[in-house]
Amino acid sequence: MKDFKIDATVNVTTTNLDIISMENVLVTLDPGCLWSYLLKDGVRVGIVFEGPARFAVDAITETSAGAIGKSYTGNLEGIQFYIGDATKMEPSSMSATQDHLASLNYSDPSAFVAAVETVQEEHFRGATRMEISDESDGHVLFGRDENNEKIILVVKDDSLVFTYGERVFVLGEDGFVSIGEDGIAVSRQDGEEVLIGRDGLVDLGHLGPRISRSVGHAMRDMKKLKGLKKLKHVHRHTHHGDDLDELDWDD
Repeated sequence: MKDFKIDATVNVTTTNLDIISMENVLVTLDPGCLWSYLLKDGVRVGIVFEGPARFAVDAITETSAGAIGKSYTGNLEGIQFYIGDATKMEPSSMSATQDHLASLNYSDPSAFVAAVETVQEEHFRGATRMEISDESDGHVLFGRDENNEKIILVVKDDSLVFTYGERVFVLGEDGFVSIGEDGIAVSRQDGEEVLIGRDGLVDLGHLGPRISRSVGHAMRDMKKLKGLKKLKHVHRHTHHGDDLDELDWDD
């Protein structure tokens, strides 16, 4: 993320604004949210924002053993990074005044930009490397909620990648991968499944090859996410000590 720059102009939202509004994902900025453009090579590729904002993600899918996953809702708190279409921002905003800045404890616009740069370094140091395509029409959100749980959200069309604390959910048209409190589930649309619950394996046959093949199919649809060419070093531990290390869908 070191290639990204923060525009020095700070704005504030004046109405409710959905920056992501899809069937299973909603991210809303409320009035009073400070924001600036996020720039790459001088081009606007998204925004950075702080203030009243909310998220909702439906990370539930059905398997032969029942529903896997859950719905997540909450408030976003602190500085958030959004990469995607930001053309709706200006019509729903105005230049931030001293009062707007003071409401979030900033003395002036430069103080907000400095805070963003500090969080950017802390938030992304050695964790995630991204390459942004100008043709991308997907959405990417990096942030935290009111409980300081880290959020990574990537969505385009019917494809979704969502990490929330220690939970991971990947959904594409060919299948899904879910890692959370319920255990691990890998499923393909043709019906092939591997389910690992708290009590152990539900389906055991040829475990290694089936997991590799099923994850590969589930990830394949993620290549549509041109705005996320690489997502490396996503490392989560499950209840049984299994790892999902380096989700990487380069060609």
